[in-house]
Amino acid sequence: NSALSKGMKITTAAIAGPNDVYVAGSFQTQVWNGEKHEFVKIFNIAHFNAIDQVWLPLPVGQITCSWCTVTILALAWDSERRQLHVAGKFNAID
Repeated sequence: NSALSKGMKITTAAIAGPNDVYVAGSFQTQVWNGEKHEFVKIFNIAHFNAIDQVWLPLPVGQITCSWCTVTILALAWDSERRQLHVAGKFNAID
């Protein structure tokens, strides 16, 4: 957690099989995407792929809130549907 700036925090994590981990909370950061040769921004939910050894954002867009600071409070992985379920303080996904 020391790599996060003051006020940012990780509140939950979910394991999605042997090669994938998701962490979430209230944070923003950027990581190097070697495949695209650029930095990509991550907001509130990060996905770690152990095969590629890379952290990346979710491909669905940014989670936002018009009345609060976004905080992801719970993650749950559904292995049958291969879906990540997200709960917390937010009201839109762009």
